[in-house]
Amino acid sequence: MPKATAVVMAVYPPEAQRMGMEGHVRAKLYIDENGDVRRVTLVEKLGHGFDEAARDALRKFKFSPARTSDGKAVPTNIVYTYTFEMPQ
Repeated sequence: MPKATAVVMAVYPPEAQRMGMEGHVRAKLYIDENGDVRRVTLVEKLGHGFDEAARDALRKFKFSPARTSDGKAVPTNIVYTYTFEMPQ
């Protein structure tokens, strides 16, 4: 399975921050054989600007690619949960 090697922090949505909201956005990511995120499909939305912020950040993530049993890098899909917590 791919592992995140470069994680990008999403911009906390101002509306959600004003309201003191936190939560999770779940997305299906298509990761190519180089570990680049090629497609982001939201499967559990949160609203209030979280969805767009998560999608923008996830597109910039970098992963180690998935590999076959003989070590060949292959494209794959994973489900990733992006968590938003209020800044301290």
